[in-house]
Amino acid sequence: MPGCIADFEHYAPKVAPGGFIAFHDYYGNSTDLGPTFVIHNMVQPAANYRFYRQHDTLWIARKIR
Repeated sequence: MPGCIADFEHYAPKVAPGGFIAFHDYYGNSTDLGPTFVIHNMVQPAANYRFYRQHDTLWIARKIR
């Protein structure tokens, strides 16, 4: 989980408004997995990201500002 958190903290500021951020291995009920933890606790609460779509375990958000 620390690696996924570090990846998000490092790369999220580099995403331009209108750009996308994607996570693989998203399982909504498995909050002990890094990608799911980051999505639920860092991406979804953030005012500058909006859910875009999900395909299987690939979860995508768009940066709006």
